[in-house]
Amino acid sequence: MMNIRGLVIRTVQVVVLSACGITMAYATTDPSDPAVNHTVTRSDVAVFVADGDNTAGTEYSASDDMVETSGQDENFLEAQVYTQRYRDPATGDEQLRVFFSVHDIDANNGDRVEFYFDQLHNHGSFGDTSLDEDKMLRIERNDCTPPSCNFNLISRDGTGAFSGSGSALPISNAQVKAIVPTAYATPGFEAGWTGEFALTPADLGWSYFPQALGFYVIVRSGNQNAVSAAHPLPTSPAAPEVSYPGAANVDAWVTEADDWGNLKMRYPIDYALVLDYSGSMTSMDGLSTNRWVRAKRAADLFVAALGLFKSNMLDDQVSVSQYSWSCSGNNSSGDTTGAVSGIGSSPGRTDIPGPPTGTDSFTSGNADNPAGNNCTPIKNGIDFALANQLDTATCLTGKKDCITILMSDGFHNMPPVDVPFDPDSDFSASDKEATQIRTVALGPDGSAGTDLLAEISTAFNGGTPYLYEGKYNQVSTFPDLLQAYIETLQTPLNINQVPAVGVTYSPGAPDKLVFIGVWDDASQASSLQINCGGCGDTQTDYVNTHIGYAAAVFDNPTAGASWQISGASGGTSPNNEFVLADMRVLAEFLVEQKPYAAGDPILLQVKLLDKGQPIAGADVSVEVARPGEGLGNYLSTVQDDCSAGTPSIPKIGDDKLFAGHGLAAFAPGGNFAGSSAGVPGSAAGTSSGDPLPGRYALAAYHFQRCGKEGLDRNNLPGTKLYDDGSHGDLVAGDGIYSLAYTDTDLEGSYTFRFFALGKTTDNLDFGRMRTLSQYVGIEPDPASTASQVQNGPVVNGLQTKLYYFLPRDGLKNYLGPGFSHKYKATTSAGQLYGSIMDLNNGYYVQAVRIARGGPEPTVTITSTDGCFKKTIGPGADGGKPPVEKLIKWLILIIIVLLLLLFWCWLRKR
Repeated sequence: MMNIRGLVIRTVQVVVLSACGITMAYATTDPSDPAVNHTVTRSDVAVFVADGDNTAGTEYSASDDMVETSGQDENFLEAQVYTQRYRDPATGDEQLRVFFSVHDIDANNGDRVEFYFDQLHNHGSFGDTSLDEDKMLRIERNDCTPPSCNFNLISRDGTGAFSGSGSALPISNAQVKAIVPTAYATPGFEAGWTGEFALTPADLGWSYFPQALGFYVIVRSGNQNAVSAAHPLPTSPAAPEVSYPGAANVDAWVTEADDWGNLKMRYPIDYALVLDYSGSMTSMDGLSTNRWVRAKRAADLFVAALGLFKSNMLDDQVSVSQYSWSCSGNNSSGDTTGAVSGIGSSPGRTDIPGPPTGTDSFTSGNADNPAGNNCTPIKNGIDFALANQLDTATCLTGKKDCITILMSDGFHNMPPVDVPFDPDSDFSASDKEATQIRTVALGPDGSAGTDLLAEISTAFNGGTPYLYEGKYNQVSTFPDLLQAYIETLQTPLNINQVPAVGVTYSPGAPDKLVFIGVWDDASQASSLQINCGGCGDTQTDYVNTHIGYAAAVFDNPTAGASWQISGASGGTSPNNEFVLADMRVLAEFLVEQKPYAAGDPILLQVKLLDKGQPIAGADVSVEVARPGEGLGNYLSTVQDDCSAGTPSIPKIGDDKLFAGHGLAAFAPGGNFAGSSAGVPGSAAGTSSGDPLPGRYALAAYHFQRCGKEGLDRNNLPGTKLYDDGSHGDLVAGDGIYSLAYTDTDLEGSYTFRFFALGKTTDNLDFGRMRTLSQYVGIEPDPASTASQVQNGPVVNGLQTKLYYFLPRDGLKNYLGPGFSHKYKATTSAGQLYGSIMDLNNGYYVQAVRIARGGPEPTVTITSTDGCFKKTIGPGADGGKPPVEKLIKWLILIIIVLLLLLFWCWLRKR
């Protein structure tokens, strides 16, 4: 049995790490016993002013927020404790808000409330000097001059006891009422005292509130006290006491702590793994296993890592599904989304299993590759997860969170009724509130639907950058895929990844340290050999030759040690290494998930805390993989000879405009929104039977004919983040390192790999790292968008006019083809003839029919999101592109000047 973050194992065990001289006693608290378990309600109230009152029970709920004290003297003393937690979604700052009410009708010197917190939840025994993180917060009634009151923080001494008066703890947001006449409703005995305060991790010398705390409360009365009868009762104790959990001997529990309660500081999480099962997932990419097998291995590693760090106090669950739709079945009969074959629990939720060893794994029952003609119904996969994998009702209204990990290597292309779809508008508000979604794009821009996957994460993030982070990751390799799945663990489990400096890992002073090795050939996995410079720490090993991973786990490792993975027992070193720390140093990384357009700065931040104090002087940097060219620019400028040029308007009758459609394309109801008009048939080709939609079919066509592997990308060296009030940093020296990253002039995926190296408050080296992606799109600017009007053919006696527009942003980036569905046209006269047509080179055109000889109408093009509006025709910009208009005026001026020169010459003659 293992101690996961020092949390509860049911049977009592003692583990001796003899080399380090540490003896640890595991807890006996039952995680299923409601008398010793309390999940703290998450409050969304940002502004909190402690007033020492729970007015008419409106601030705290007796059913959800109250911790009920009991014990040996519950007939003579009554006390209630309420808790709520708040985490600022903008900053990540946390509060534990506490309200207490004690039915004690006399104010005496001995009246007090004591709160005990065990950060590691390791329930250490009396005399164990390793428990210096345990804290006791004491509030004494006679030490209060309402509304202020002294809070004293007391730690364990060298023997493990809480002794002495401790030190005064100034809590700025607190109030105590020493006499509350109506605190309780018993006639004649209503008086009591109450208090309320907001506690931060820094108040306790911590950097964060862990997933679950050991928690104990003692309420004492300094004199005889009665709840509901004559005062004092003849049989009442001289100084009654009650506690949570209820104890027959409250002081014995203080020292031994084996039966402290479990204060659960987060809700249990439903994890839904949603895997692409389209035909393109059978691609080998030159490796020994296909994408589907690699995706399952990544999912298995994710579940294994959950098992390594899981809290027995929290009922986290996980499920897996696949999404697919037969490319030949446009109706519901083609829907093959659902359970993963061979996995008995799929798609239903199951408890997080222990770390798998041998050949077992979460997906080991599945051996079926996707069918070659499976398409990619991404929206259907999300719908299925919401309906079948997540307890969405509880995530919306109860004490549970839902996190979805959606992986795709391709493009949403089925069913036709959902192509395309808008993640923001095509899901209900409750859907987007129910779950956050981390999307993982297995492929680069232009070859995978990176733009849509980024939009999904943004829509399902709820604008809360510091919660569990609905995020987007763009990956191209198997190690990056593993990294993306590991990323999902960091925020909810309070863990960080530790980078290697050379071959050495410096985690600082972690509470738990986990080394993970992954082999390309799964059968070669074997126990990791870890060297920590002779520290002698004992490791717990896990090896699995189905997933191809091994893990070495260290609980309470030696602080300040330098660690290396020196090899593996099987002789073959792992191909990929991950080191995770459940830590004292907290590193939070932020790339705010929101819509970005080219040119928008992206705020990058790393927040470093040690024992709740900012870490100054750290070396924080970020490496960036960024686009070298944008997809819209490439598709708009690529020429027949594969060179780059300026988009041009096809002439009337040009096959590029009318090929395959004829004039019937302009008939009412004509629709060119599929954006494959005029593209040779091979451009709409497929990858393993999975057709490419719209602009991506066009990209594949051009990549193939031009011998181009994909869009160019650039890798930039490390760039420094600052904590000096410059470069986008707001406050110097606050431990928040910032950079306003401005090199965002191109459309595409930007991947940021952060590194933070520094020293803890006690001068121990530490390192942290994280990888996050962000997608930057194009926001066309009406002033930069060229337009032109041409006469088209005469049809049934009516003149056709063609209104062309070429969407560009202020940086002269082309939006490119594939977006006709995002625009609509209105006309001032005549009749719209068909729909907006995509010409597949950046230009779009709308046809209008008017009576011959009638006035020329103006056409207004607007985007469906309301961000773009451009009027084309008379009274607008002359219906000509700005450059063309300028050239025309220059020519006119030159002609006038030549005429003047000629006139002057004639006069001189």
